[in-house]
Order: sequence, then C-alpha cells, then structure tokens
Amino acid sequence: MTALPGSASGVQLAADVSLGDSELNLHARVENKGRAAIYVLHELWRIGPDRNPVRDPERAYRSLARDTLRVLLGVPTLPIDRTVRLHMKPFAARVEPGGALDLRLGLPLPTREYNPYYTDKPETEYHDVTANAVELYVQLVTQGDGIHAQPAGWPWAAGLYDVGPAFELGGQHRGEFVAAATQLPGFRALRRVGDFARMSREATP
Repeated sequence: MTALPGSASGVQLAADVSLGDSELNLHARVENKGRAAIYVLHELWRIGPDRNPVRDPERAYRSLARDTLRVLLGVPTLPIDRTVRLHMKPFAARVEPGGALDLRLGLPLPTREYNPYYTDKPETEYHDVTANAVELYVQLVTQGDGIHAQPAGWPWAAGLYDVGPAFELGGQHRGEFVAAATQLPGFRALRRVGDFARMSREATP
C-alpha cells in the first residue's frame, strides 16, 4: 500500500490488503520510531447483553467515498443528527519506542459500511456497489503531559488500555493517525442508505 499523508511524527505504517474467497484481508504493522510510547486505538468494542463492554465483531469503522472503502482502526465519527452519551473510543495497545504492533483483520465480503453509532434495524437498507480502492487509517495517541492510560479492565481486553483524556465528548481530540492506500479493482461493497456518519480524509478521521 502507498502511504497517505498523516500527522503522526516518528510512526510508520506498513500495510497490505488482499481479497480472499469470502473476506477482505488487511494486515497493518505500526512501528514506533519516536522517543515516546504510543497507544494505538485498534480494539473497537460495544455494550454486550450484560451491559459490559465486549469486543465488537465488526472490528473496524468503515465507510465509502465514491468507489473507495475507508477503514479506520480508531475513534468512529460522531453522529451529526443526535447527541450520544457513550463515547465509542477503542481500547489501545501500548507500543514502546523502537517497538512495533501487528494488526490483522478479515472483513466479510461484500464489506458493508459500519459505524457503531448506527446499529442496523429491520428497515435498514444497503446499496450494492463496486469498490476499486482501500484506504486504511490507524489512529494513535503519543504519551505525554496530560495523557493518562489505565488498563481496560476486562478479561477479553488483557494488555489493552483505556486512553484519556485525548478523546472526550465535546472536547479537543489529541489523536494522530497514519494511513495507507491501495488500488483493488472490482470488489463488492455495501453502502448504507439514509442517515450515516462517514469519515473524511480532509480532517483527521
């Protein structure tokens, strides 16, 4: 994949994407070449039946921009049509200076748009489209003054952290990102019909 302009100094992203029989396969390697630890916000979660956080099986926020599928391992875009009380901020892996983090995920084909703030309903519709490119964004926070990280605190999220206050509702975001893109002609994707908050390359995803 070709690197896209990002805002995270000292952090490099190497990524590849391929089509399997039933999945879109993504592999990302985040290398910390800076002098401070970073937290990579990659583990999306949702509230389970017992009202506690569980790993989100959808794995990543994703949206379509024309024929490009954008995949974000990071904080989903907030709705513009309503306010929310629960901020869906992914749990993060800590990467020390000189260290690296490998991330792999498979997205079922056809890959549909997904934002955890817009759950599917019986009346939810999708349009079948053809995508020809993939953009992968990985969001992170650099350890520094005012950044606090504590263990996520759930058995399924062992070794991961809840990072604050870099991403707070109504507050400033102190996250950065690295990104990469590739051409992948002719794979099927599903575009959600109706209200949906999509990510924009013009602003930090």
